[in-house]
Amino acid sequence: MKRMRTAAALLVAAMVASLATAQSHRRGLIVADSQAGLYRVSPTGVIATIGSYATTAMPNIWSMVMDNDNEHVIAVATGVPAAVPSGALLRIDPASGSATTFANVPAPYPLTVDDSGNFLVGVRLPSEKRILLRIDETGTQFTTVLNAINFPVVARDSVSGQWIVHRVVGLFERVSADFRTLIFGDRQPFGWFLEMASDPIGPSLHVATTSALVRIDLNTTALTTVAGPIPQGTPAWLDGAIAVDRAADASGGLIYVSRSTPAPSIDVYDRAGTVVRTIGPFPSTVSAIVFDAERNITFGMIAAPNHRAIRIRIPEDAGKLCVCALSVTGYTPGRPIAGGRTIPLRFDDATRLGVAGQLAPWFTGNVGSLDANGRMVATLDLNPLGATIASVPVWVAAITMDPAAPGGIATVTRAQIVVH
Repeated sequence: MKRMRTAAALLVAAMVASLATAQSHRRGLIVADSQAGLYRVSPTGVIATIGSYATTAMPNIWSMVMDNDNEHVIAVATGVPAAVPSGALLRIDPASGSATTFANVPAPYPLTVDDSGNFLVGVRLPSEKRILLRIDETGTQFTTVLNAINFPVVARDSVSGQWIVHRVVGLFERVSADFRTLIFGDRQPFGWFLEMASDPIGPSLHVATTSALVRIDLNTTALTTVAGPIPQGTPAWLDGAIAVDRAADASGGLIYVSRSTPAPSIDVYDRAGTVVRTIGPFPSTVSAIVFDAERNITFGMIAAPNHRAIRIRIPEDAGKLCVCALSVTGYTPGRPIAGGRTIPLRFDDATRLGVAGQLAPWFTGNVGSLDANGRMVATLDLNPLGATIASVPVWVAAITMDPAAPGGIATVTRAQIVVH
C-alpha cells in the first residue's frame, strides 16, 4: 500500500514539477519478405530468422499489425497469381513464425486494428469493387464500412477515435469513429498512400506513398514531406512497408521504411528525413514490417457501452510500479517534463482523483506493479453513470516508476481515447 501511495504521489507531483524520464527501450522489429521469410531485427540492427509463414495457398504477406492483446502478428496474405482474388488473414506466432489462417477474404490489402480488436482490411471483390471490411477477432463476422475506388488505406487517430482514410488518389479524409461522417477532406500531391503508421509521441501519422514519405499532423491535418518526392520517371524507392519506433527522446521516433533497390532493405529515417542507417539486405523484397508488442495501451470491452479493460503492456519495465491516469478535458497541451517530453494528458480533477484511488468503483486497478511480462490491467466502468457520460470523452495514459530514473519516472506512454 505504501508503495502504491508513493507511486500515485509521484504522478501528482508531475502536475506541478518538471520530471525527467529515462529513454524508452526499442522493441524488436518483425519483418516479412516476399519469399515467405519472417525475421526479427534487434535494436542494433542484427537480423535473425524466425521461420517461414509459407502456406500452399497464401505465400505473400502484404501488411502486418499486432493484435489487440499484443501477443500475435496478424497479417494479410494473398495467393498466386496475384490476379486471382484470393486472400486470407493469418495469425502468426512472433516467436516461432507458425502461421494459421483464421479468415478468408478476397485480395486483401492493407490492414489495421481498431481499439476493440477488430481488423480493418481493404479488399477487392470478384466484381472488381473495392471495399473496407471490418472483421472480428474470430474471423467469423464481416461488416462493410466503406466503399472505395482503390484499396482504402486507413489509420486510427488514437487520441480522437477518428480515422484517417485514403481511398481516392490525391485525396485523404478524416472521418468519424463509425465511418459515417466526413469531418475533413484535403487534396495532396503525393500519389497513392501505400501504408500509414501512427506516431508514438504525438498526434501524427507517417505515410509511405508512391512518391514520398509524408507526415500528417492530426491536430491541423497539415501534410509535411519528410523525404522525397522522387523525380518523375525515377523508380520508386518506397515499397510501402512502414513502422515508427517509440520515441527515445524529444527528437521523436525513428521511421522505418522498406525499399527494393539497389537491394531489399529497410531505411531508418530521423524526423528530418535523413537516413541514419540501413538494415539489410534481406533475401527478397521486404513486404511488411511491425514492431513486436507495438502498443503500450489497448482496450477490451467487458460490458457495452462503457465498461472496459485498459490493458497496459510495457515489456522493458516488467516488475516496475505503473500508474494509469485519465483525463476528461483532453490530451493536449499536456504537462511538459524535462528533456522536452510531455505527459500527454490535460490534468484535471479526474486525473488527481484517479491516481489517488478516489474514483473507485468506476476506475480501479490503475496503480500497481507490472507483471513479469510487463503487463497490468486497469478497469474503467462508466455504465452505472448511464447517459450522463454519453458525450464526455475520456483519455488515458500511463507512466512507470523507477527510483534510478531521473525524477523517478521511467516511461511515459502516449494518450489513448477510451470513451468517445
